Amino acid sequence: MHNDYIELTKNIFALYQKLTRKHGAMTVNERLWLSGYYDEYEASIKEQNISKFISISVGINVDTPSIKENLKRRGITITNEIEIMINDLKLEIMGTG
Repeated sequence: MHNDYIELTKNIFALYQKLTRKHGAMTVNERLWLSGYYDEYEASIKEQNISKFISISVGINVDTPSIKENLKRRGITITNEIEIMINDLKLEIMGTG
C-alpha cells in the first residue's frame, strides 16, 4: 500500500527542499503551511489515512521519532507496517531506495 505514496512523498520533499533554500530552518507547522499541505496533513489524521500522514511527514522531512510520537499522540499504535513504511519512504526520498 505504501508504494502508492512514494511519488507524493518525493514531490513534497522536492518542495520542502526549495522552501528550505529560500526560508532556512522551519518548524513542522511552518513547513506544512508553506508547502500547502497543512489541511491535507490534518485531514489525513481525521480520516485515519495513516499512509498519507506518514507520506506528508516524511516529505517535509520530519524525523522518524517525531513521526512516531505524533501518531502515538493521536492514538495510533506503531505497527511493523508503519515502521516499514516510514523507513521505505525515507530511503526513497534520499535516493537510496
